[in-house]
Amino acid sequence: MVGGSLLAAQVWWALPFVADDALISLRYSRRLLDGHGLSFTDGEWVEGYSNLLLVLLAAALGATGLDLITAARVVCVAGAAVAVLAAAWWGASRGTAAAVAGGAIAGATLSLGHWAVGGLEQPLLAGLLAAGLAAMLTADEREELRGWALGGVFLALACLTRPDAPLFAVLAAAWAAWRGWRPMLAVSGPAAVAVLGQLAFRLATYGEWVPNTAHAKLAISWHRVELGLGYLAEGGPGLAVLGLLAGVGAWRIGARRSALLLGLAGAWLAYVAFIGGDIFPARRHLLAACVPLWFLAAEAFAGNASWLVAAAVGAALVHGGAQETLDDAYRRGRLEGWEWECGVIAGAVGEAFREEQPLVAVNAAGCWPYFSGLPSLDMLGLNDAHIARHPSAKRGQGHLGHELGDGAYVLSREPDMVLFGIWSGSREPGYVGDRELAALPAFQRDYRLVRFASEGRSALVYVRTTSSRIGPVRTADRIDLPVHLAGSDSHRVVLVDGAAATHIPAGQRAQLGVTVPQGKWRAQLRGQGRARISLSGGRLVDGATLAFDREGRLRLAVIADTDFALTELWLTRVP
Repeated sequence: MVGGSLLAAQVWWALPFVADDALISLRYSRRLLDGHGLSFTDGEWVEGYSNLLLVLLAAALGATGLDLITAARVVCVAGAAVAVLAAAWWGASRGTAAAVAGGAIAGATLSLGHWAVGGLEQPLLAGLLAAGLAAMLTADEREELRGWALGGVFLALACLTRPDAPLFAVLAAAWAAWRGWRPMLAVSGPAAVAVLGQLAFRLATYGEWVPNTAHAKLAISWHRVELGLGYLAEGGPGLAVLGLLAGVGAWRIGARRSALLLGLAGAWLAYVAFIGGDIFPARRHLLAACVPLWFLAAEAFAGNASWLVAAAVGAALVHGGAQETLDDAYRRGRLEGWEWECGVIAGAVGEAFREEQPLVAVNAAGCWPYFSGLPSLDMLGLNDAHIARHPSAKRGQGHLGHELGDGAYVLSREPDMVLFGIWSGSREPGYVGDRELAALPAFQRDYRLVRFASEGRSALVYVRTTSSRIGPVRTADRIDLPVHLAGSDSHRVVLVDGAAATHIPAGQRAQLGVTVPQGKWRAQLRGQGRARISLSGGRLVDGATLAFDREGRLRLAVIADTDFALTELWLTRVP
């Protein structure tokens, strides 16, 4: 099958892309499997996903032992395959060429294959919408109530896939009303049950009427509309071939059915413009609008002549080529791989601190929480109820989904680790919440910048020096100083198999401070290479012992005589 072959080629071509927001969804799937319910982190209930059906299906496959990223891709590839088959199946009623055209043009729509790999819900939504349209259009031809009901079931599942999919159900039900109240109820009934059922679950679980993502992302402003119109203008040229074919099909199919198909596409595009488009590559928000256009494009090739079949294949190839040539968004998607780089270092940090379970505050709320498995605080608010509702002068005026923040609130949560900016962290604050947090004296006093490294990847992380989880461990006669507290931007903390070592080049020193009780304290270390200790802050008794007449601040420096990998550092009380 031509459409299936084109889709398979796309999937292979788009690998290994996975979207950071897909990893947010899979964080919920993982916690559900681990018995923590549909939650983002311990002790909090917030609906930071907007694709319930995908989250549940991925979890169901994950329960069999399948890796969750693979599970999400299986669901999305299956949705994409259903979309191709539904478009071809509808076309088959118009002739062989139309069947080839429907499947091939769907399979050549680059966002379908790209997001089948990327792990977000758009291919699943496309498959359910296409199946629903095929069922309803067929029922309309044959005047069969069963077909209307089947279409309603598919649209109900679409409503569980995205909270904005009821738009399709409402328009489809209005169109079905032309055939009478029975078709209208058959279409709208299942969707109403799905929407009300999810609403009841949301109210019972999260105490909210809408997902937290709506609070964090939606804003009514002309700036958002400008962004949305720009998004459509940028993606339009790549879909011009599809639009031209759909226009021919609309002329042939008749006013009533073209009203449904063009109405669905137009309403969705207007909605996309209103919300401000999207920040991800490969035009994921245009995919839903493409689905009804596939059906119209198939109609443009109605017939059985062999030359029509060849023309349909050629049109599909031109359609795919136009997207690749005229729209840079698809190439950007194939080049994006930072989520996997993040996974290397986040996974290493998660393994190193598995027992301590530090709270990590991040902006990249997909890859860090998912790969580390650690308790997490989303500083942009998609997965935090307080930040999502925190007023901001830039709400609706900045980068979609990246406008919010509350530095004082984040500090009040006492995160053990903080990453400014993107997944790899930054010395300088980036987003509004970063800047607010960095300006607070308590943050400047209590946090130290450390570069964690593993397998050639690294991230700059602000670590809380007074953390009860990953800070100094105290007993009456001993204080263990975690070696990462000796790390810095230039002194990497290398993580291997769950163990940490701070690497200090020859001739350099790593410094840290710790508050100690009254008494004499001796410092000791272990590591690979040669290094010595320098102490200050109290009365020096000998080279490695310092005495304090009352509680004081001990300042310690590890001086590397050769390249040194510090693996242990501790203080013991001297009688």
